[in-house]
Amino acid sequence: MLRTRQQRLLEQRKAKLVPRLPDPLETVRGTLVERYLTCGNANCRCHAKGPRHGPYYYLLTSTGPGKTRTTLVPNDQLVRVRRWIANFKRFKDVSEKITELNTELVRASRMDKGRSKRAGRSGR
Repeated sequence: MLRTRQQRLLEQRKAKLVPRLPDPLETVRGTLVERYLTCGNANCRCHAKGPRHGPYYYLLTSTGPGKTRTTLVPNDQLVRVRRWIANFKRFKDVSEKITELNTELVRASRMDKGRSKRAGRSGR
């Protein structure tokens, strides 16, 4: 199949996006939440006007429609989880751009076929 100039340019744009995709094994779709808590000790300063305990970090992930899983993130994993969340956002953004380019390729292919049919009719 011969490629039009437009199709070649779209393919080149897609090829440039691929290296920007992060390793899918280093991604997580979720949100990091910071919380400060009041403990169960009635004599603790957190029950008065003193500061509460924390921060504690939780990873919120969706497990289905209307269902969320909350996972406590240990402090030594915080940087890693933040990186995974950022990687997922980048993965999503790049994937959406590739999807747009693929859609343009389909349109370009349809338009190209339409032109060739019209060109064939004019030769009759």
